[in-house]
Amino acid sequence: VFGAIAIFVAIIGSCAAYYLWPRGERLGVIDLRADSPTLSIDVAAGDKLNFRIDTITVGTKSGYPDSSRPRSNKVHEELQASVLTITSVGSDGSKASTECGAFAGKSTTGSSDPDNVKSSGLPLDCSLEVPKAGVYTLTAKVVWVPKDVREAFLEVRREKGPK
Repeated sequence: VFGAIAIFVAIIGSCAAYYLWPRGERLGVIDLRADSPTLSIDVAAGDKLNFRIDTITVGTKSGYPDSSRPRSNKVHEELQASVLTITSVGSDGSKASTECGAFAGKSTTGSSDPDNVKSSGLPLDCSLEVPKAGVYTLTAKVVWVPKDVREAFLEVRREKGPK
């Protein structure tokens, strides 16, 4: 019985890690609340850039439910409706961009109190593939639906392409 429980827990843990664990090597973080949210990276041809919200805190003093779960759900719905646009510009002038919501239905941790909802480790449904090796400048722009985003950090990760 204990062996079966241990196997079941290992399977559930493996599935959770597969869906929530960040993919690739961490290249840096972009502060989405900054005036010019940018990050310079040096990547190889064929590398895939993955993005996730590292940490986000939304103020919930007014207009949100009183209970913790409904308050968190409303913030997550608003984040999903927010539009995040990430643009890369290569040193040769080449441009690429991707667009997605700031929430894709998953997070690794979260907390809620009457004034804030804080979430971490939110994998996003957008990525960019690098066509040529070189230095790229990533720029991030968000059209927020929540009115009081207090902090928001976008993590940039690289999965190495085929050699």
